[in-house]
Amino acid sequence: GSLPTPQTNYLFEIFLTLMPISASIVIIGFLNGSWLLLVGCAALSFLAAAVLIGTRESYEPYMWTYGETIRNLFDPENREILSSAALNGAQAAALLFLWPLALFLLFDWSYQILGVIMSVTLLLTVLTKKALPRSLRVFGLEQSAAIRGTLAATSWVLRLAIFSPVSVILADVVFHAGAPSRPVGIDQLSYEQAADAAHYV
Repeated sequence: GSLPTPQTNYLFEIFLTLMPISASIVIIGFLNGSWLLLVGCAALSFLAAAVLIGTRESYEPYMWTYGETIRNLFDPENREILSSAALNGAQAAALLFLWPLALFLLFDWSYQILGVIMSVTLLLTVLTKKALPRSLRVFGLEQSAAIRGTLAATSWVLRLAIFSPVSVILADVVFHAGAPSRPVGIDQLSYEQAADAAHYV
């Protein structure tokens, strides 16, 4: 088969941005919509797992024991990496659990509004992720930590001042525009150099 082109990947990303609003339509528009959505997602998960049934099991050897891993994790030399990972984890937890709950409370537990906000946010994020690097590259700032840090800090300031769906979308788009797409590549060969990129795998 032919490999996916950048255009087909782009169209697939656009398609995925419609998932939140589609889920809200199912929840609101159908009797027992939440149950239907849960069953549908579970069925898709089982179908995706079924593809792996014929895959041969493989195990990756590790150079360190669990004890050595913990000792190296808390070694003063790795304190900066550990602090960064812990703060990133705390931020991710806040975005995953507290942020959606805050939106539900702010917009009177409306699935429709939440679905629209998430879909528009994802769509604008996809567009911004492609436009921002090109703009920064013109000025040689595509790798600027200061720019990314400013965008992340600005997004949290905006989150503290949310008052409408538009402000929520703006805060999320600003945050995701400055966030790196993937700290470590998905290519399995890249994990051999993961330590050089200051990441624990």
